[in-house]
Amino acid sequence: MAAQTSFNLTGSALRDLGISRAVDHAEREAPGWSTRALEMLRRYVTEVGGEFMAEQVRSFAKEQGLPDPVHLRAWGGVVVKARNAGIICCVGTGQVENPNAHCANAAKWTGVIK
Repeated sequence: MAAQTSFNLTGSALRDLGISRAVDHAEREAPGWSTRALEMLRRYVTEVGGEFMAEQVRSFAKEQGLPDPVHLRAWGGVVVKARNAGIICCVGTGQVENPNAHCANAAKWTGVIK
């Protein structure tokens, strides 16, 4: 079977591939990082609550001692896993606060676990 190139992948497939690579890289650099990151997201949902964006969870996790992954895109894998597990659900979009993102829009989430 021929290797897939970016020319025959959809935008969502390329996004998922990028997220997967970032999570794999984070795991190679810090084994268990994604498991700890998911636990931090769960804690954020139960301790802070309300609507939030991934960048707020990243800040919370960093304050709690979880190191940043090599690429912040690895957090996308954690958020997708949490969504698929029914921990969070998307409630809309909003502008991110990170100045390097140039006011880009990103998903807003809320917890569905108590």
